[in-house]
Amino acid sequence: MLCRRPKQVKKTLQDMPDGEKADMGLTTTPEGAEPPQLHLTVYTEGPNAWKVRCRLTPAVEGTNESVYLAAGSYAIGRAWYPEYDLAGPIDDLHSQEIHGILSEANSDWSRRAEQEHCDDWLRAHEITLKAAENTIRYASPGLENRRFASRYDAYQGALEAFRAHSPHNRIAEVFEGSLIATPRQHDFFPMEFRRLLLKLFLEVGDLTGERDSRRWHHFAVGGAVRTSDLGWGDWFSSRGRHYRRIVQSPEFSVGVTTTQNLIHL
Repeated sequence: MLCRRPKQVKKTLQDMPDGEKADMGLTTTPEGAEPPQLHLTVYTEGPNAWKVRCRLTPAVEGTNESVYLAAGSYAIGRAWYPEYDLAGPIDDLHSQEIHGILSEANSDWSRRAEQEHCDDWLRAHEITLKAAENTIRYASPGLENRRFASRYDAYQGALEAFRAHSPHNRIAEVFEGSLIATPRQHDFFPMEFRRLLLKLFLEVGDLTGERDSRRWHHFAVGGAVRTSDLGWGDWFSSRGRHYRRIVQSPEFSVGVTTTQNLIHL
């Protein structure tokens, strides 16, 4: 099952290139997703009486993981360069490793950011794999009640039925690419149907990456934290460390671009 809610974790931040953390959470691409299976049988009940039988195996969402960082302090594997007022590699001249302090408020913003990714993948499944499943489910009763004059007519009727019940042209194109209905060739290719649908699902779901490429989920290294403002645990371990706050980057944007607006066919 696709992740519905991100899980809180408490682990060291990854290195922040150019002094900034790319994304404080992580939502992975689904694994094990399966398109619906269509078992299409064309058979005859006598002269000029061809019929179509449809059997449906429902789609499988697949599984993915979504996590966000709990409030706390974390080593980021970088040092502060006061001469440039930014973070850089740890070296002999800059040996004090930055420890970023993440507040409860920004931890919750990180949670909301990963929730957007979860919602995006759920919608991608709904408008691709689930939509194709429903197309088969809605088209099958009427299709199976029809009689056709020839085997070719039966395949042509099946293609027309699935095309008519498809909620979007791109779903119809999947049926058109895997159900061939011409006088010279008429057949259904289930592996091509699976390939085209899975490709469409991942293509649509990958649109969620725009939230990261546009830096809407990015956090940055903020202002320095005085030793006197540290909690007891960090104060006790502060020797050799440089503490700074983790803050939202200038481009940070959560709750503005909806899943419906971003994830579409």
